[in-house]
Amino acid sequence: MGKSQEDKHKTKDQLIKELAKMRRKVEKLQGAKTPDRDITERKYAEEALKAGEDKYRTLVENIPDYVARFDRQYRHIFVNERTLEATGTTFEQMINKSHRDMGYPAHLCDLFENTMDEVFNIGQPCEKTFEWESPSGLRIIEWRAFPEFAVDRNVKTILALCRDITEQKQLAEALQRVNEGLEIRVKERTAELSEMNEILISEIAERKKMEEELRISAGGYRQLLHEFHALFDAIPDSLVLMNLNKEIIWANKSAAHDFGMEDESELLGHSYIELCNKIKASSEDCPAAKSLSSGKEEQSQILTKSQRVLDIRAFPILDESGRVQSVIELSRDITSKIQAEKEARQMQAELIRTNRMTSLGTLVSGVVHEINNPNSFILSNSEVLSDIWKDAGRILKEYCSENNIQRLGNLSFSEALEVAPELIKGIIYGSVRINNIVSNLKNFSRPAKTGIWGRVSSRGVIMSSKAILSSQITNYTDNFHINCNEGIPYLKGNFQQIEQVIINIILNALQSLPHKNCCVCVSDSFDEESGIIIIQVKDNGIGMPEDIIERITEPFFTTKLEQGGTGLGLSISYSIIREHSGTLEFESSPGAGTTVTVKLPVYNPAS
Repeated sequence: MGKSQEDKHKTKDQLIKELAKMRRKVEKLQGAKTPDRDITERKYAEEALKAGEDKYRTLVENIPDYVARFDRQYRHIFVNERTLEATGTTFEQMINKSHRDMGYPAHLCDLFENTMDEVFNIGQPCEKTFEWESPSGLRIIEWRAFPEFAVDRNVKTILALCRDITEQKQLAEALQRVNEGLEIRVKERTAELSEMNEILISEIAERKKMEEELRISAGGYRQLLHEFHALFDAIPDSLVLMNLNKEIIWANKSAAHDFGMEDESELLGHSYIELCNKIKASSEDCPAAKSLSSGKEEQSQILTKSQRVLDIRAFPILDESGRVQSVIELSRDITSKIQAEKEARQMQAELIRTNRMTSLGTLVSGVVHEINNPNSFILSNSEVLSDIWKDAGRILKEYCSENNIQRLGNLSFSEALEVAPELIKGIIYGSVRINNIVSNLKNFSRPAKTGIWGRVSSRGVIMSSKAILSSQITNYTDNFHINCNEGIPYLKGNFQQIEQVIINIILNALQSLPHKNCCVCVSDSFDEESGIIIIQVKDNGIGMPEDIIERITEPFFTTKLEQGGTGLGLSISYSIIREHSGTLEFESSPGAGTTVTVKLPVYNPAS
């Protein structure tokens, strides 16, 4: 910083005092009425005053503070360049203007004027600190006002120094926080050390007690050794300790079991390498032999002749000179783990396939929307065409009779008059049917609103499912029957979810039919005694054996993988029915068809 701030403040104060003294001297000389006063002395005083003012200006233009002088009307009569830069104004814009004239905030104007009034009244310097919202952000300013006296010792003007102490304040606050943090940390550390000291004292006392107990009872060591062996014998992993000749000098019960022996003592003295070669499916080096040679931890996986996968790790035991004196080998059967990882990868692949199916469903939803637009035109135009034909038929009949026209297209005139209305009706019927199918597909592809349950008609679910699967039904069978009974109450649930279940069950039934003469029958009924609504789907397809029925609701289990089956339909259906407090039952045998029964509780407004 060069010269210290304290030295600069002393220099400023001295210059201010010297300047004030010179001004009083000049004013005294100028106020003298004697015409014979020595002109040379006055000139000398004026030159001295000018020199002092030059020193004063040089100082105020080079110090880092904002400097300004004010008259008794709080107007600026001098400002330095730093003040002009900070306020973004020119010298002419500030001179002879007060803070209020320049649009300063009212609370700052009050602070400046009250401070200057105090200086004018008591003739003593005054200091204030305030916050200023500058163009660069909120700043903390220290404002100091000094009186400048006239010859009569009254305060004539005020010299004000402003200093930006934002960084000083921030540093002071940061230092305060650091000091407080250090004090807290010292207290915490002292407490921790005290606690650790108490723990150490307690541990030392405990250790002395244990040492005394060990000295008193030699049998305690033998008991501990026995427990040690019991612990290693209880470990399911195989543990073997061998010497430099690769002979077994200790083993646990699991190791004896892995090598086909009843007791671990039978292993002692045997060559570990020879025993391993008897159970391994390959002739690769075992980790124990590698560890004896390398003196490092070794690991590998081997496949046994019984198709078990063993994860083997060997750890060298070194003497004081760092040489290998023995090796302990740990063998763990990871067959189940590898199988689980394999199944996890398969499940991931199935999830990817399911995601593709979801994307396909989204695509179908978009196609359904595109079909609905032209079909709306067909339906609307067909109805208009039907109304036109009613009048056009009569006019055409008169025209053909007058002009002796016998045929229209490839039909006779009489046939054309009969067929044309039916053709128009067929177009309307087909368009309505397309509209219904599109509507059902659109509702089916729309995500269900979880948690929105209400009254659901079993007949409505069955008929909607049939409409969605109409093309599939036509492709698989000529014998599809629906038997919906009258007077069946509503069931409680989510229409879309229950519809999804029925569609999955009907589609599975259709796909099980060996030819189109086989039938599928869908029916509903109500058990008044239990308050349960029953929906059944029966088919006389190929049926299923017992082992498949047991797994049929497992996720990703399918017997139609090559035909694109995902194994998710019945799994999802089972979950949906369970969420609806219902049951999903299967009855089937090979060649005798399958009956799937859905049981759901009746709708109760009070529940």
